[in-house]
Amino acid sequence: MPLPAGTLTHRLVVQRPIESRGASGGVATTFEDFLEVWARPLSGKSAERYTGSQVISANSQIWEVRYRRTITATMRLKWIVDAGSPELARYFDIQGSPLPDELNERMALVTIERESAGWRQ
Repeated sequence: MPLPAGTLTHRLVVQRPIESRGASGGVATTFEDFLEVWARPLSGKSAERYTGSQVISANSQIWEVRYRRTITATMRLKWIVDAGSPELARYFDIQGSPLPDELNERMALVTIERESAGWRQ
């Protein structure tokens, strides 16, 4: 059964990594917008851990989207929570291979969001 459009309430931007060499020869990874998809959150959870004297929190989220063959585990999702403030975007890395259903109509994206400042921006 196709995924009803009314259940897809969140617009996400799928971003793909771009690697480039810096002047010192190191590899720098940035992300560029690849495509937009509509999604719905299925489930999520949060966890915190201590590293040194810092608290690192991680939020995992499963998103359901229409099937797209071009979405891979190397990509990330950008969710602009407030269209009037795109700088408040939240970023979710795709963890593992996307999980399509049997008919290739929809897929689940298991993602993790990092709260630490400057992480892969």
